[in-house]
Amino acid sequence: ALDANEVLALFQGGDLEPSITSIARNESGSATIRWIGKDGVPYLVEYSKTLEADSWIEVADSITTGVYTDNNFAPGEDKIFYRIQEQN
Repeated sequence: ALDANEVLALFQGGDLEPSITSIARNESGSATIRWIGKDGVPYLVEYSKTLEADSWIEVADSITTGVYTDNNFAPGEDKIFYRIQEQN
């Protein structure tokens, strides 16, 4: 859910930094990531298993819809971290 500042920024036509709003994992291990951000701006989706600075792996680019399903998350894995970045 959006907080009060995010709602105000959208209402006023302002831009938002990408912010993950939900991550849902299904039984097969796929994870669907949803985020809010700037309209029409392409984003990169990256994941890490450790959060170390050099451990981030790009899984998708040029995503403008605010939703991506990652099929790389194996059912036996117990954790994975995602981040969304504006694509340059």
